[in-house]
Amino acid sequence: MEFSNDGFRDSLTSALAPYLFQQLLEREAAAADRENRKVSVGIIQCVGNTKALSYDLTALNSILLTTVRSDEFYSRAVANGFWLFIRGDQAAAERALERIRNELQSGKIALTSITEVLYQVVERNSQRDITDWLGRIDRASFPNE
Repeated sequence: MEFSNDGFRDSLTSALAPYLFQQLLEREAAAADRENRKVSVGIIQCVGNTKALSYDLTALNSILLTTVRSDEFYSRAVANGFWLFIRGDQAAAERALERIRNELQSGKIALTSITEVLYQVVERNSQRDITDWLGRIDRASFPNE
């Protein structure tokens, strides 16, 4: 499987490309600072047969399309999963991930190559440098690199 995009959309899932996602994150972080509110990113990572993961990522994308709320957006920022932006603190992000987890567990879509789906939340500490937040998201997504 190869991760590629046209600069705006991921070629496999049509989710926002990482560069565009980062631009939107920076804009949302600045707005959150002005409005004194929290924002978070939920990380959804799939574990399983990486050679057959493409089909399941498109299925997971279809779940995200129907589950993500209008003020949330996501990107296939990692080859084996997605980053989901949430307007809110860690608790709000965990509720958003719970909606996705429940939809996955409903069995409406069978995921054949995924053995486990991991969920994490990285809340932004307001008024801190955006690069710190992006670094924490990156480290949470790629802990062994």
